[in-house]
Amino acid sequence: MPRGLPKPADPLYNTAVRNLACELVGYSQGRAFLLFTSHRALREVADGLAGCIPFLILVQGSSPRAELLRRFRDLGNAVLLGTISFWEGVDVPGEALSCVIIGLGRLLFASPGAFRLAGRSRPGGADRGLAAPGRQSLR
Repeated sequence: MPRGLPKPADPLYNTAVRNLACELVGYSQGRAFLLFTSHRALREVADGLAGCIPFLILVQGSSPRAELLRRFRDLGNAVLLGTISFWEGVDVPGEALSCVIIGLGRLLFASPGAFRLAGRSRPGGADRGLAAPGRQSLR
């Protein structure tokens, strides 16, 4: 966490994240993901970001996820703002993604029931539902 940043519950937190993002995105020449835990925070930061960076800003909800990712990869210097659906399963090879900024309004933890253990079959085909080490995935 950067020093001097307000706590996520502070009303000025999103403004501080936006100001920090303006600076960091300038250093990275775009090529950044800004990830948020709430759509409200995403919108607040997106609204103020356009006036401070010269790079194309792609915002979750403005186009389908696959289209946003394709444009991000193809442009090579865009800035993409997204929420939970961009936190996993995104592959951006090369230098198109050089900076990730996470604007945490709150930490998101799935309830224990949201996870299932990805078991491996035992020799002989008996899968006892035992988890492979480090393998949990959302249903």
